[in-house]
Amino acid sequence: MMKNNKKILIKTGIGILAVIAIATVVLISGGVEEKPADECISGDGTCSTGCNYEQDTDCESEDTISWCGAFLNLPLSTGEERYGESRWAKNNEWFFDKRWWETYLNELEDSGYTALAFAHSQPFPSIVKFKDYPEANALSDEELNKNTEQLMWIFSECHKHNISTYIWFMNIFVSQNFADAHEIKQQGVRSPLTAKYTSSAVKELLLAYDDLDGLIITLAENVKGNPTTWFKEGILPGIQESGKHPHVIVRYWVFPYDGGDDIAGDFKQNVVPAYDNLWFQIKYNMEMVAGTTPDPIIEEWQSKLNISFVIWFFDSNKIMGSGLAI
Repeated sequence: MMKNNKKILIKTGIGILAVIAIATVVLISGGVEEKPADECISGDGTCSTGCNYEQDTDCESEDTISWCGAFLNLPLSTGEERYGESRWAKNNEWFFDKRWWETYLNELEDSGYTALAFAHSQPFPSIVKFKDYPEANALSDEELNKNTEQLMWIFSECHKHNISTYIWFMNIFVSQNFADAHEIKQQGVRSPLTAKYTSSAVKELLLAYDDLDGLIITLAENVKGNPTTWFKEGILPGIQESGKHPHVIVRYWVFPYDGGDDIAGDFKQNVVPAYDNLWFQIKYNMEMVAGTTPDPIIEEWQSKLNISFVIWFFDSNKIMGSGLAI
C-alpha cells in the first residue's frame, strides 16, 4: 500500500553501504494476509507485533516493515559486459575479505535488514559449473572453486545474522562462451536454446547453493515478445528440475507501458498462477517518491495482481557511483 511510504522512508543508510551497495528494497504490501511477528522487523533490528497493513494504522513501531534488503553488485566476471561487470571484478578484494563481511553483516543485522542480494546481468558462468552445456563454462576448476566457496561462506554467514540470500539476474543473457559456441548474440536472443540454457543455469544455481533463499529476476529489458511468458519458458523449468522452492521476486522494469497491451493482466495470467512463492518488485528513483499522488500504473498492477509488492529505492544522484540505503 502506498500509505506505508512514511514508515519506510525513515530507514537510514549504513555508512558501509554507501561504498558498494546499489540500493535497498523493502516490502510495502503483503495483500491482506497478516505478517507473523517474527517476520515484521522494526528499524532497530528487533521484532515488533505483526501488522496487517491493510487494516492497522497504528503499529507498535513507526518504522515497522516486514522485509528489508540491500543488494550489491556481484564483483565477478568471465567477459560478459553489460553493466560494468568487468570493472567490478577488477576491484573485488572486499568480496573475498571475510573480516569485511563480518563487519558488514553485523551492520546489516543491527540496522534491521533481513535480506541481501547479489546483482549481475549474467552471474552463472562465474558461480556455477554448467553440466548440460559445458561449452558455456569459462573458468578453470580452481577459479570457479574460489568463487563458489566464498559465496557459499557468505550465504552461510548471512543466515547466522538472520539475513536471507538472493541472486539477482537479468533476462535474456547467456555466457559469452555459450554465445560464441552457438554463434548468437550474448543478450536479447529469445529461442528454445536460450530458454533451455537459462533454465539449466537456474537449476545448477539452486542445486549448488543450499543456503540460497531466492531469486530476483528482470523479465523485460532484453526479452522480445511478451515478457510474461518467458518466466514459464526459461525460469520455471529450472526451478522445478532443481526440486527446490526458492522465493522469487520479479522486477517491474521495462515492461511495456503502452495502454494497448494489458501486461499486468498477462502477468496475472502467465506468471502468478505458475508459482506460489512469488513477490513483485517496483523500482523507484528517489525523486519519484517525493509526490503524494500514487502512480496510476503501479496502482493498476497492485489491484490486478493481489500479491506482495517490494519497493526498490535507487539514488539517481549516484553518490560515490552507487545508491544509498534509505
